[in-house]
Amino acid sequence: MVVHLLKIQNLQNDLFEKNKQQEEMSGKIESLFRTRFRLLDGLASSYFECRETGQEQKRIYADVKNSLNDFSSDTATQELTDVVNGYKNGLMEHFKADYPKLSASQYRLALYLFCGFSLPSISIFIGTDLRNIYVYKSRLKSIISKSETPRKEEYLKYFA
Repeated sequence: MVVHLLKIQNLQNDLFEKNKQQEEMSGKIESLFRTRFRLLDGLASSYFECRETGQEQKRIYADVKNSLNDFSSDTATQELTDVVNGYKNGLMEHFKADYPKLSASQYRLALYLFCGFSLPSISIFIGTDLRNIYVYKSRLKSIISKSETPRKEEYLKYFA
């Protein structure tokens, strides 16, 4: 009887420790989302609004553009994917499994939407006109809406 109680206590301690580690990881990822992605979203929105202005902003424009181009790289995309999977319970992993025939650009659009980026920011990241982003988003939303995946509603909340 005592042996069983010790085993139960050890299991409880292990579970407590794992929960503590998960909470710490969740806090770190949440912090990353709040700081890094909101900053980038703000920069992209500023860049979108100011990109047609005068000479005095050329340097700032070039700096922001370089930062955004770095952010659009495959490495940064993988980082985003890892964070979304970690922070949102494997959302991107499930999305790819549920929609295996989508193009890389459709996955990237979904990833940016899952991160909460604005459409003007996404247009900068992808390098296309804002009106095209609306069309791409609408098409992807339609594909998701017509699917039978049990996670459909979870995905669609990012397309509102």
